[in-house]
Amino acid sequence: MLAQEGLLSGAVTELTVPMELRRMAGSRLHGLGGACLSLLGGASAIGEQFDVATLAAAAGMPAGAVADLLTEAVRAGVLIDEPGAPNRLGFAHPLVRDARYGQLARAERIEWHRRIAGALTGSGHFPAAELARHRVRAAVDEAGHRSAIAACRAAAGAASRALDFAAAAHWYRKAVELLDGGGYGESARATLLLELAEASYFDGQVSEALRHCADLADLAERLARPDLAARAALVVRGIDGAEPNDAIAALCQRARAQLRDADSSVHAQVLAQHALALTQGGDLAPPGS
Repeated sequence: MLAQEGLLSGAVTELTVPMELRRMAGSRLHGLGGACLSLLGGASAIGEQFDVATLAAAAGMPAGAVADLLTEAVRAGVLIDEPGAPNRLGFAHPLVRDARYGQLARAERIEWHRRIAGALTGSGHFPAAELARHRVRAAVDEAGHRSAIAACRAAAGAASRALDFAAAAHWYRKAVELLDGGGYGESARATLLLELAEASYFDGQVSEALRHCADLADLAERLARPDLAARAALVVRGIDGAEPNDAIAALCQRARAQLRDADSSVHAQVLAQHALALTQGGDLAPPGS
């Protein structure tokens, strides 16, 4: 099927499920009632597995009515019941879930994510990343963007505390992407860029962290914020190699141009960082290094 639909010519990471296979998976949905299909749309927006209480809250339906509709889907082989977890159900196969999610109209999909985010918030107990995922997918206006940015920062903070810096960088990156629609100014962008740079550095993505630091240095110069320029210069540290240290030295030089003769501990840190970067850089590396 991949060959017939011409899907093997691109990168393997860009492969999509063949249309014919999606149709086959979606055939299990045939014969279900309209109310059941509608509810399964919300379930597919939650994920391959879902909490029944969350789905009922998002749908605004009584628990009994939701249970009846889900039973219909279980009997049709669309959902799988887990006796050991009566409040959780799952789709019979990821492709079945994908088929139902793909049937949702854009407005319907966005509305489900908005409702699910509200249900999660109302429950008072939810994974921060799960809420962020739904807030991002429901962000279509300024208020939605602001809610999504706040949720992304919360998810990034939770990931950082768990030492999952790849996930933290992912959520900070999402927050930066949403900034333009949230009505925020450059100061907010600077804060998020700093957080993204630090998460990327702790994740070992040095080149990416340095790119974000350079963007932050540009902002610092436009905003006349020597404190931000200094912080941009201090994010990446303790790295071997001429190329990253040349980039660090350049950041330090830009920070020093803004700090001028300011006498502070931050200025001292920038000077120390600059000196170390110069000794490790390509131009001034000590003999034999």
